[in-house]
Amino acid sequence: MTGVPPGVPEHRTQLSWRRTALAMTVVGLLAGRTAIRYGTWYPMLVALLSWAVPVTAAVLRGRALNRRPVPDPSGAPALASLGVVGFALVGVLFVILRGTP
Repeated sequence: MTGVPPGVPEHRTQLSWRRTALAMTVVGLLAGRTAIRYGTWYPMLVALLSWAVPVTAAVLRGRALNRRPVPDPSGAPALASLGVVGFALVGVLFVILRGTP
């Protein structure tokens, strides 16, 4: 019998959302550290929002995967993408506010 045992796809998806949250946390900490070091607070605020939105979406999506039937992902992937765009904006703000050496 070939097939995937019940619950395995949901568990793998839950792990991938945890990895996403962990990656966003690492990038957020690095961006926050850089913002504090250079004393630029606008990028720090954008980094905080860029971290909070996708991590919240990842946590909520992980909880939703425990329900039966498993609901559609709705806006969770879009929120994770919004976080990536936010971190790109943080990089642009660092370059603009810091200037070129």
